[in-house]
Amino acid sequence: MNKWLKSIMIFLIIIGLYFLSKNAFLQHLLNNQWLYHYVSSHGTTGHIILFLFAMLLVGVGGPKQIIAFSYGFIYGLREGVLLTMAIYMLVAVLTYSFSSFSLQSYFRHHSSKKIQKFKQFIGDKAFIKVLILRIFPIGSNLATNLFAGSLGIPFLSFISASFIGYIPQVIIFCLAGTGVSDTNHLQLSISLGLFFISLVLTAYLYKHHVKSMIVMDNQ
Repeated sequence: MNKWLKSIMIFLIIIGLYFLSKNAFLQHLLNNQWLYHYVSSHGTTGHIILFLFAMLLVGVGGPKQIIAFSYGFIYGLREGVLLTMAIYMLVAVLTYSFSSFSLQSYFRHHSSKKIQKFKQFIGDKAFIKVLILRIFPIGSNLATNLFAGSLGIPFLSFISASFIGYIPQVIIFCLAGTGVSDTNHLQLSISLGLFFISLVLTAYLYKHHVKSMIVMDNQ
């Protein structure tokens, strides 16, 4: 039964990738005017298709910042942030669940040195470490989701840190999508403040991690 479920999941992923490669959204990913016109002209169906496309793109490791930017452009700041967060969180839950179910046994028996280092990094104080990975603007969202599930990171720590860590970037890119000239100074100040706080927090947490790794190497 376990093998059958894994086969079905792999088949669905292949179908999803094929759909993504043939979808018109991919060709117009950076054309927000086209996306806005499509959603406006297709009503509820257009909104649903765009949402599913965005989930699929983020799910296979696509640039999630583009989704936030496009949703800010199409829906405005408030709805753009809410919808983008919903996409990010749904993808995180689904990918974590998939990797926890299908990859955990593999990584338990086949672990490279890099995977072991990642496990040591994220295993201690998992909430803080996942928060680092989410806030830091450079990194693979897909890899974080997969490793968190396959390495047995507690779900509550993973999902809560992901939610908090996503917020600064989502607000910043949705705000950029709405057009800075059309927003008030308070919104701009909040987004810049969040960005600064995220950078300071990332630097602090990374410095703390480096110190802990040095201590471990010297033991």
